[in-house]
Amino acid sequence: MRILSIGLLYPPLYLGGYELLCEGAMRAARARGHEVQVLVSDYRAAEAVASEEPGVDRSLRSYLDASAKDVGNLGIPATLRLERYDGRVLERHLREFAPEVVSWWGVGGLPLSLIERVRRAGVPSVFCIEDYWLWYGTQMDRWSNGVRRLRLARLAPVLEPLLGIPVGGDLEGSGRFLFNSPYLAERAAAAGFHPRDSAIVSPGVHSRFLTAAPPEPWRGRLLYVGRVERTKAVDVIIAALALLPEEVTLRIVGSGNEDYSAELRSQ
Repeated sequence: MRILSIGLLYPPLYLGGYELLCEGAMRAARARGHEVQVLVSDYRAAEAVASEEPGVDRSLRSYLDASAKDVGNLGIPATLRLERYDGRVLERHLREFAPEVVSWWGVGGLPLSLIERVRRAGVPSVFCIEDYWLWYGTQMDRWSNGVRRLRLARLAPVLEPLLGIPVGGDLEGSGRFLFNSPYLAERAAAAGFHPRDSAIVSPGVHSRFLTAAPPEPWRGRLLYVGRVERTKAVDVIIAALALLPEEVTLRIVGSGNEDYSAELRSQ
């Protein structure tokens, strides 16, 4: 099977576990004999250099600034150029690689019109939902956000031939949505998103972590390893220390938002 994987980032340029899950899935697919092409943004992290891994195209442009976390200040002309450019990149992959399925990962920050282009091309899509990009992605996407705010979908027959960009779309009917937990699926429903085809697929645990270790006495040492971001609720772990014996310690290992890190130090 030919699989086209689309997302914002791909290792070694990544922000968190989402991209690592995508990499693991794509490597597993290749190991099973599938042909995989990865298409992601041209974001470059200062501390990493993109590998020359075959089958990875870093040509898409995103709405994000250099931090890959905040939306850049794009005007209408720049927004239209970005939408049309990414559309051409995607259509080239659809034409030359001819995928049999498109695998979507962390898409927040990319033009959501790419999803509508794939739907209209008739290529099946599978969405791996590991965070809240179904919500924040619409806020980052200046084009789809503007279409929704100005109610331009009714003008699609006129605007689409003129601009060459999908106006509106059917995100909920764009494919199968695989949520990593019931909680995330429930949050999607609470936000008004009701996919017509969905399932819960919890992330697996590697067998090497399932070996029973000999029991050890509680030593009062806690460890957090991961991104230091408000969404990870590291402040809740610190607050919990007040409920534990004074000798309990917590070590935080990771990097992320500096303002949040300063709050944690103060806390």
